[in-house]
Formats: sequence, structure tokens, C-alpha cells
Amino acid sequence: MNLTLAEFIAVVDDEEDIVKLFTDVIQMNGYFVMGFTNPFF
Repeated sequence: MNLTLAEFIAVVDDEEDIVKLFTDVIQMNGYFVMGFTNPFF
């Protein structure tokens, strides 16, 4: 797979379950996702 910067997504929310849900769904659509519960990390 040839990824570009446009295909990298960051999901940030203070609820870990929400981050996990959105990260999983977005990854299933072929994107590279990093999930965070702390915006300062």
C-alpha cells in the first residue's frame, strides 16, 4: 500500500471507547489512524 500524508488520520477524544470505535472503523476503510485520548501527547 502506498500511503500519502492525506491518508493519515488522528482521532482525539477524552473517551477511550470513542477513540477505539472511530479508529477501528476508519482503519477498516484503508486509512492509517492514530488514536489519542490526550491532546497534549
